[in-house]
Amino acid sequence: MKAEDKSSGFPVNIFPPLIKDIIRETNAAFNYPVPYIGASILCAIASAIGNTCCLKVKSGWVEKPVLYVALVGNPGSVKSHPIRFAMNPIIERDIHSRQEYSRRLEDYRRQMRDGTYPEKPKCRQRIVQDVTMEGICKVLEDNPAGLCFFCDELIGWLGSMDKYRRNGNDVNK
Repeated sequence: MKAEDKSSGFPVNIFPPLIKDIIRETNAAFNYPVPYIGASILCAIASAIGNTCCLKVKSGWVEKPVLYVALVGNPGSVKSHPIRFAMNPIIERDIHSRQEYSRRLEDYRRQMRDGTYPEKPKCRQRIVQDVTMEGICKVLEDNPAGLCFFCDELIGWLGSMDKYRRNGNDVNK
């Protein structure tokens, strides 16, 4: 175990060698604190897996890769950069997926105008940002593998719980 692993207290050894290397190298190259990049990578992995698989711990006990991750530290303690680094490949994939969805939706609309009735395309994504709870429900309809609600600040997540809600809010429920 390297010195940064011991000093951080974060269990880097739970990861496969490639992920350990990423954690160590981002710590060395960008000064990302080991716990922040490690937790960020866990979040990204869980987001990528979604509900596509689960772990059978024992008979009657099945766990899905559901995580709630909050990086907490002083201002300027390099929290945002590690989570963005880890989530960026998924964000980029979602961008390409939305572009493809836009093309398929335009094709769908054209076919509808021509009198054929194809199946409406679905927008596949893993990450939602700046969305209401009602909006998440709509997105989940097209994404049964699950979603990651990603926001850069914890206050953003808390604030989203009563964002644009007509009949009360989610905080008081």
